[in-house]
This record gives sequence, C-alpha cells and structure tokens, in this order.
Amino acid sequence: MKRRYIAFFLVLATLSSLYGDSKASTFSKTFGTKEQEIAKSVITTDDGFLIVGQIRHTRDRARSFDMYLLKIDKQGKKIWSRAVGGREDEEAQAVIETDNGYIVVGTTKSFGSDRSSIYATSFLKNGTLDWEKIFYSSDDSYYYGTGIVKTDSGYKIAGWENKMELFNSETYAYIVDIDKNGNQKQLKRYIGEDKDRIHDILKVDDGYILVGETNELEDGGFDAYIIKINESGGLVWEKIYGWEFDDQIHAITSAKDGYILVGSTKSNRDKQSEVYVIKLNKEGKLLWQKTYGGRFDEEGFDVVSADDGFVIAGYSESDTNGREDVYLIKIDEDGKLLWQKTYGGKSTDIAYGVSKSDDGFIVVGETQSYGNGRKDAYVIKVDKLGNLPK
Repeated sequence: MKRRYIAFFLVLATLSSLYGDSKASTFSKTFGTKEQEIAKSVITTDDGFLIVGQIRHTRDRARSFDMYLLKIDKQGKKIWSRAVGGREDEEAQAVIETDNGYIVVGTTKSFGSDRSSIYATSFLKNGTLDWEKIFYSSDDSYYYGTGIVKTDSGYKIAGWENKMELFNSETYAYIVDIDKNGNQKQLKRYIGEDKDRIHDILKVDDGYILVGETNELEDGGFDAYIIKINESGGLVWEKIYGWEFDDQIHAITSAKDGYILVGSTKSNRDKQSEVYVIKLNKEGKLLWQKTYGGRFDEEGFDVVSADDGFVIAGYSESDTNGREDVYLIKIDEDGKLLWQKTYGGKSTDIAYGVSKSDDGFIVVGETQSYGNGRKDAYVIKVDKLGNLPK
C-alpha cells in the first residue's frame, strides 16, 4: 500500500513539473480610473504584493502625475492605494521593504531642483506616509532615481544626473547614501568620458553592482555599462559590453556564479530591438551574451531569479494579439530558453516589473487593451510555467 502511495505522489510531482501547479493562485487584473496609471515595479510581501508607479490626476485644472503605491493581497484584491506628489510630475521606479514598511524611489519635478530631483518616500505597512526626501546637487541639472538597496547602516539610492551646459549636456552615474530616516550621508558621482545612465543596483557580498548604458566608446550608440563599487562608494571596476548599435541594461540579479543582466539591443537585426541578456562572473568577465525575440521588436525591463533559472519581463511585438503584448520568458543558467509567453489584448500591453511568489510570478506594467481608461496598471499573476488559466 505504501509503495502505491509513493508512486501516486511521484506521478503528481511529474505532472506538476510538466504542466505547472494547478493549485497556483493566478489572475489578470487592471487597476485605474479614467485618467492614467502605470505600474513600474513590484515586490512580494508576506501578505501579498506592493506595486509602485505613476498615477495621473487633475489638480487646479492642470493634469500631472503623482507617485503611486498599490497594495494587493495574494489573490489580487486591493488592500490600499496611495498617491503622493506636488503640482508637477512625480513617478516611482523602485521599492524596497523595510522593518516597518517600504521605501519608494523615483523622480520629482515639484520639489528640489528647478528641473527634476531624486524623490524618496517612506511608508508604513498600512500605507501611511512616514517621510519624504529630495536629493539633488544643482538647480540647473536633472536628477533621476531608479534603484535602491539596503546597506549595513541605511540605504543606497542609484540614479543619474543630467548636467546641463550651454549647447551641451553631460550625464553621470549618481549615488546617494541615506540613513534609516532618509537623511543624506554621502553623495557620489561617477564621471566617465560621456553619457552614463544607471537603471538598477544590486547588493553583493563585498559591494554593489550598478547597471545601465554609456556611449563612452563612441561606436554609434549606447553600450551596456556595468560598475562595481565597494561599501564606501569607491570604484572597483567598470565594464562595457555591446555591439555596433544601441545596447542597454535595465535590470540585474544574482546568479550562482555571477550576475544576470537584462535589457535590449538593436545591434542584431536591422536595428530592431531584441531582449539582451548578459551573464558575468563575479569579477565582471563576460561569460556569455544572448538575444531573444521574434521578427519584430522586443525589450526586457526586469529579471528575477527562479528555482532553476531566471524569468524576464518586458514586451513583444512578434506574434501578438495587438501592437505590443506583455512578454515573459524563462532561461536557465546557461541562457537556454525554457519557455516564453505573451499576454495582452488588441492594443498596447507592456511589463516593467516582475517578482517571484510562492507558487509562480507576478508581473506588472501598463495596459491599453483592458481597464477603465487610456492606460491602466496591469497586474498578472502566473504559475511557475508562466501559465494563466482562463
């Protein structure tokens, strides 16, 4: 009898690995009003998911965007939402969970610099605003906040500065260290030969990895740009990878023997975009670089580690229901494509963020195919094989 039970459970385990988890909680939902909402990033929490992005509203007869937070439970039910900002535009690009809540990082045009500033806000777990901080160095420059990680004594915010000069501009990697209350401790610029932008930051054992793009090589476009810094912010190494035309990195995650970087490239086929994935070892040496996509444009905006590989989120224009569809692909440690899925309707649907859950993955972005208005926050929860049962 015991042998029969063992055989039965082995069959169930095999079917689950082949066809996904039938008990996984999956859903496809939109959140929004008749204005515009965009989801840019998501994290998994004990009781659900926190999504951040941007919401448009009308204030004093003028339309502008606010930083937007949306908390949902594991079944996709809304728990609370918050919008913060001033008279001009704000947006959120990244979020991290803290001991008592969340810190959200993005950009504001309402406060600080005359142009734009890095905007960091802290919220308690119930959505109550705890504090908000502005970071910039010059009134004449633009500042953009794109990533945040925890440090031993606080947090490190990543982004870039666009310094405006007469008939010219220069762009630098820009890093701000803050304490647990959001107070600035240290500010550093990493000045290259030309335009350098940072889109994500990863904490590693002995420092931090910053990723983005640069046109330092002056080879006709941007190249993938990777910097490693130590705990105090000192430059350890920098690497540039790419081909003839535009190559850029939007996100990074850890691999067993190094790092996986995800973005887009226009260098392979007639300057059409493809998902671009780089694997580096811990010293920044290139292990492999690969592209993924179909006949038309694809881009990758975020990546998360899975049990046996990595899941990448973005958009695809190949074999879609409309103009762009949400594009989700899974690869193994060697870059082999395990599966790929698209989701969406007859109009534009794009994914900007992805996070792992207990029984699958949650993907967030924007949709013009479904919802209440021109753009709504698009939230998809799939099983471990990317399935979204109807």
